[in-house]
Amino acid sequence: MSGTTESKKTFPISISMPSPPPGLSAPPETPWQEKILYLTECSEKRNWEEALKVLTDLSTSRRFPHTHKAAAQRAWMALKSNVAAIAVVTALREVVMTIGPQHELAGPMGALAYFLARHRKGDDAGREFAVAQAQQMLHLICESQKVPEGEQAFQDWVVANRLNEPDFYLSKVIDGLEVMVMGDWWFDRNALQEELNATHQ
Repeated sequence: MSGTTESKKTFPISISMPSPPPGLSAPPETPWQEKILYLTECSEKRNWEEALKVLTDLSTSRRFPHTHKAAAQRAWMALKSNVAAIAVVTALREVVMTIGPQHELAGPMGALAYFLARHRKGDDAGREFAVAQAQQMLHLICESQKVPEGEQAFQDWVVANRLNEPDFYLSKVIDGLEVMVMGDWWFDRNALQEELNATHQ
């Protein structure tokens, strides 16, 4: 919706999205359209903090029929914004709960959440909580994927899935988020990426 260049990548990842709850009809859609419009306005003003609040609201509402897109866009924005680690961890957790912790992308998202909880700058006060949340997320994923208990079994799973390689799993996560959105972005990704690039110059 916001004029970003459409990606020409092909994605080998398959993500099946849950159907809206039975009986969900058109009327509840109206307020969400207003929130999406407000989100777009926040993007135009480059008010990313407010935009992330709107995406958080949309991604946690079970009456919104496009929660998977909202969850993916929330995670993408959190990853690219200057927000505390816990905001990224909770955003990634919401995606995992949307696609299911047994999904092939859940492991990379859990690994990324844990990595950011430990290393993201500017969040020392809440780092311990962020790490604990990321650990719980990884535990849920391991249980769902029937990883045997024990440190060695966990380490074997990490190595087998290349979850000790940040460049590998970050790329998988970003690609997976793009698949979930299916090109229907509600904010200007280019503008946010430009700001990110400017802060790293």
